[in-house]
Amino acid sequence: MCDLVNTLGKKLIRKEGEAVVDVDTKTLVGEGLLVGLYFSACWCPPCKTFTPELAEWFNALTSTGNKLNGKLEIVFISSDENQTQFNDYFKQMPWYALPYSDRDRKKSISEQFNINGIPTLIFVDSKTGNIHSKAGRQIVTEDKNGTGFPWLPTATPPPDLIPDLLTDSIQDNKGNTFKPETVISN
Repeated sequence: MCDLVNTLGKKLIRKEGEAVVDVDTKTLVGEGLLVGLYFSACWCPPCKTFTPELAEWFNALTSTGNKLNGKLEIVFISSDENQTQFNDYFKQMPWYALPYSDRDRKKSISEQFNINGIPTLIFVDSKTGNIHSKAGRQIVTEDKNGTGFPWLPTATPPPDLIPDLLTDSIQDNKGNTFKPETVISN
């Protein structure tokens, strides 16, 4: 069984019209398919701002005839305080959700992906369950048309060339400093 199914459990939920139905998680597993894990809650002001933007972006990119139709899905992982909050908030979302009642799995997923705040959107490879990108919010705000899909990181030169290209450390655009061996191992 795929790591994604082990992580999310065998069943998710999704809206079909006004009804909420169970869906087998394995339907999200496929070659070239990215799954966004969206950690959010209705009581969180930044979440309330980002969720409609994410829904509009998702609907536009996955509509019939769009290049990302069948290649991108999202699963809502709720931090709401109760089932009623979850139900009201989930009505706004055109994607899957982890059932609210599965609080132990929600906690496990948050720990597995080191989620420390909301809203957080990460993309995982649907076949392996491995993190593809932790920059989901940035992707949504900066790539409105999905032209960068699958949002791969910049190509890294072969490891044997890196020592020649780098000094004793590098710095990212946020001022964080890394040693070359850290970059190579990640």
